[in-house]
Amino acid sequence: MISQEIEVGSVWDEVRSWAEREPGAAALIEPGGEWWSYATLQRLSDNVVSVLAEMGVGPADTVALLLPDGSQGLVTLLGTMRVCAYASLNPGLNREELVHVITTTLRDWIVSPGL
Repeated sequence: MISQEIEVGSVWDEVRSWAEREPGAAALIEPGGEWWSYATLQRLSDNVVSVLAEMGVGPADTVALLLPDGSQGLVTLLGTMRVCAYASLNPGLNREELVHVITTTLRDWIVSPGL
């Protein structure tokens, strides 16, 4: 058996690398055909990083994410993973279940549209 080490970066490292090499290439294609380039994904993710920093979120924090499927959720996830630890919450849980998960896991921050 031949063994070879493969250097693996984070998801963000890959997005950033593609944004530098092929900024106009399609990074995300929505079901309706709308697409986002790697440069757009990077710019929007940078915005999330800025907003989290303005809120005081830092590397020692954990953010609970309650996000919709799709591009906005992905952008928020990419930005958050660059700043701190995160826990993705199941949007299918009812209010009581969400409150239980959040209060028992002691998350520092909750990010969700509409909360």
